[in-house]
Amino acid sequence: MTLRAIVAAVCIGAAADAFGTHYEGNTFEDLFGDNGEAGGRAKCQAFSCKEGKQAVPARLSLKVKSGGCDALTSGSMSMFTAKQDSAQTPADACCDRRQACDQICGTSERFCDAELKTCINSACDADDDACNKKKSMLQLMQSMDQGACARHSKAQVAACKCVAPNEADGRRLKVLTEVYKKHGEAGA
Repeated sequence: MTLRAIVAAVCIGAAADAFGTHYEGNTFEDLFGDNGEAGGRAKCQAFSCKEGKQAVPARLSLKVKSGGCDALTSGSMSMFTAKQDSAQTPADACCDRRQACDQICGTSERFCDAELKTCINSACDADDDACNKKKSMLQLMQSMDQGACARHSKAQVAACKCVAPNEADGRRLKVLTEVYKKHGEAGA
């Protein structure tokens, strides 16, 4: 496993730990996808550096604000749901985690969308009507959201920076060190 794969796995684990859910993918491709093709939408190009440079995390930690599912859909969910349907549900933690996923350098939109789907499907119990309404509305809004690729790409530009190959492993190690400092044994 490369240092890049280890950094990504640790960052996903730290985000999962922060939001109380876990990703069940098995491969590097599950995490980074194949250029981030999202089902039904136009292909979303993965972040890349100019030839001779490598992408590394620009920040040592995630700076995620909790906005729930409404923030994930640029506020459009609140326009189409009744006020009583806007209460917090277990789905909101999944939406927060989806926003965190966008900010992990190198993740694909496809991976982040698949992780959201897995999280929401496990978070909403069959008898939790409010959560299932939010889940259905989110799925509808995402299927129509033509700006998702641009938002993911913008977040990737902010999350990544390009460095010379001889600097990349050092930067990734620094990120790992900071994650372990912050989350300790519990985050490992």
